[in-house]
Amino acid sequence: MRSLISILTLAFVAALATPSFASMVTSGAAVGENFQEIDVYYSRLVDQYIIEKTLVHDSDANPMIKHFHGPQTNAGETILLDKQNRHPLKITENWYLNDQAGSGSAAYPRSEPVSDWHERFMTPGFVWVIPGDSEFTELFSNSPSLITENGSPHPWADLDQSGIHPTGYRSDRIDVEFSAIKPGDILDIHKAILWVGTSDNSIWGDNKYDDGRFLDESTIEVMEYPTPEPATAAMLLMGGLVLLRRR
Repeated sequence: MRSLISILTLAFVAALATPSFASMVTSGAAVGENFQEIDVYYSRLVDQYIIEKTLVHDSDANPMIKHFHGPQTNAGETILLDKQNRHPLKITENWYLNDQAGSGSAAYPRSEPVSDWHERFMTPGFVWVIPGDSEFTELFSNSPSLITENGSPHPWADLDQSGIHPTGYRSDRIDVEFSAIKPGDILDIHKAILWVGTSDNSIWGDNKYDDGRFLDESTIEVMEYPTPEPATAAMLLMGGLVLLRRR
């Protein structure tokens, strides 16, 4: 009986790791207020966030907002994140670039190719951990590249620095470029969320600042947009407006 349970558990984990791409998301870098928002939950079974969706990259669309819900135990209790005890929350993120346009009532565009990727935390106190980080050397042992195409490592470069991302680099932003990944292919992104805290908040998940004031810590918000148009400066302004709108 125990071996049967183990087999079923392994099968369930494998199913979680197999892309289904059941839902479709449209994302771009246009300035506006009509964001497509998605909820992402932490799976204790595989100890990571999993995003597997079909992506329509449309340069005329608005960015995507991801709501990462805080990790919980199998009993549903919130797992607190302490900046003194650093624990990265791994993400496996697979985007199938849609290669067919719909018609009629199911009309949707074919995805444009993706040649760079941008995302930043809207929630203060979090940074990205990426493959090659010197502190968490085993975290990405099975996924050694930030960007992969159809499961294979895809060369990429940091837009803010010359050359490849340096080992140990951490920031609240990801801004990278790579040779175009075309519709019909899968863009895989391997990274992790790390809570490093702020000057007035050491613990994430208890819904309060260090001095006891209330703070909604139900989700970690990230803005994502592939391949920006020349209006990048306007994007930064828009990001500030979004933060004001959500307070």
